[in-house]
Formats: sequence, C-alpha cells, structure tokens
Amino acid sequence: MDNSSRTTHPAHPWVAAGRDKIRFAISGGAFPEWSQRLEFAQQAEELGFDAVWANDHPTRISDCWTTLAALATGTKTIRLLSFVSCIYYHSPAMIARMATDVDRLSNGRLVLGIGIGDDTEEFVQLHIPFPSTRERQEALEEAIAIIQGLWGAEPFSYHGKHFQVTNAKIVPPPVQQPHIPILLAGGGERVTLK
Repeated sequence: MDNSSRTTHPAHPWVAAGRDKIRFAISGGAFPEWSQRLEFAQQAEELGFDAVWANDHPTRISDCWTTLAALATGTKTIRLLSFVSCIYYHSPAMIARMATDVDRLSNGRLVLGIGIGDDTEEFVQLHIPFPSTRERQEALEEAIAIIQGLWGAEPFSYHGKHFQVTNAKIVPPPVQQPHIPILLAGGGERVTLK
C-alpha cells in the first residue's frame, strides 16, 4: 500500500445513527474486584447508558482489554469502549487483534478509542520514549491505517516511519462491518480532527 494514500470509509451505522443525538457513556470504575466491575456495567446497561468504558493506564488500573473482554461476556446491549488505547502501549497490530476479539466476544458492540498518549509519567514508568506531539500524531495516522488495513479482506502491508506490517491480516475479522467504529482522542482542531 502506498503510505501517502488515504482511504475514506463510510460512517459506521452506529456513528451515523448518533449524529443528531447525545449519547451517554460511563467509566467502568476502578473497583478492586471483577465482580464489582461487572455488576456496575450491568447496572449501567439496565439504566440505559449507551456505553461503558475502560481506561488504558497499565500502571494504575486493571488492563483495559482484559476488562472489556470480561464485560463483553457479562453484558448484552451496552457498547464497550477502550478509552483510550495508546498506540505506544500496544502496537497497531495488537490493537487490531484485541479490538477484533472484544468485538467478536460482544457480538459487535466495541467502539475502539485510540490516541497518542499524553501522560509523560506513565511513559517513564513503562520505559517508553515520549516523542514530540507532532511525531505522536504522525504515528497515530499510521496506526489507524494499519488497524483498518488489518481488518480488510486481503493480507495487508504498510511500511511507515513509525510502524510497519507485512502481509498481515486479522482472522477471523471483526463482527462490525465495514469496520469497528473508532473514537480518536486528542486536543486541538488543527490536527486531531483532520
């Protein structure tokens, strides 16, 4: 794939349906016991919340993706949201894999929240370099291209400045088509919202 080409995807049906209304999501909570987290999510579902999210701060709370997988099997209708998976804590290929697995476990209820990370202390704790904002935003663009490419029908290759994959594909694919809805986290209209 030519790294300079951009693919425009149609809006996901769930995203399109929500354009003219307000949706409500709630944090999955930092409960010490899994049973408490599940009970909280089930109660949010009963109360009519649109989504429950799990934060991706590996040094502070339980793993985001383990939490979402557990909630996927213990809830029926509420959307599940990674809020947000940092592209430096997990490679784009791993994010694509984990997102696919949770989407399949939940029968198509995942919203993939991804971002560049802004918690310098956590980067230090994890011994991960903390590039400039511009570099992290470039890496996010590459990560999105890789994640969506890996969800495609054919093996996918991408060789960018920050991330690479060669002839890779996620099998089986996500339940949601044309793709899992993606929520981008970031600040600033000039770059993030492009």
